[in-house]
Amino acid sequence: MTVSAFMLEAPCARIDPEIMFPAPAADWETEFAKSVCERCPFESRCLEYALAPATRVEDGVMGGLTDAERKALVKERRLGRALAYNGGPIPKTRRSRSQAAHPQRGPLAPVT
Repeated sequence: MTVSAFMLEAPCARIDPEIMFPAPAADWETEFAKSVCERCPFESRCLEYALAPATRVEDGVMGGLTDAERKALVKERRLGRALAYNGGPIPKTRRSRSQAAHPQRGPLAPVT
């Protein structure tokens, strides 16, 4: 896993790494790891890092969410509301010289 610059400054970088990777059945350990994330100024950046396809993190608590919660968020983002897409201006189609000279005549119109 690559380490982003913000990860070196995050509070979890100064504690035992095992805290951020609790056992699945240990609820109090998971809540403690989440409490570390709550105080972190990089919580949202960490979450996006953990969700990005290139840097997807499958275990532990990152960005204040467990692995199962992050998987549910990814699924919700994929299946949830449609995101606005701005593809920019519609490109103009190129017209051939014959069409430019005779705009009334389409490609299948008879030649007069």
